[in-house]
Amino acid sequence: MEMHTTDGLPIPDHRPLAKAWLVWDEVAGGETASVFAGLKQKAADQGADAIVGVRLIVSASDGYLKWVAYGTALRHSGV
Repeated sequence: MEMHTTDGLPIPDHRPLAKAWLVWDEVAGGETASVFAGLKQKAADQGADAIVGVRLIVSASDGYLKWVAYGTALRHSGV
């Protein structure tokens, strides 16, 4: 069995990672799509090529709903 990390996947023409960092977004109310769109935009604004390991948290009480999404933003070298 082989095991690889995301910075060393055996993919032809794969560029190594230059940087990885935590990125998150939160939305009060609304739909899950809005928090994922916010997460994608924040990562793109910070120069990410991709987001991996995304997690979704929801907090709810009477009349209140909050979504939080977070993951690891990645930027490849040579970009």
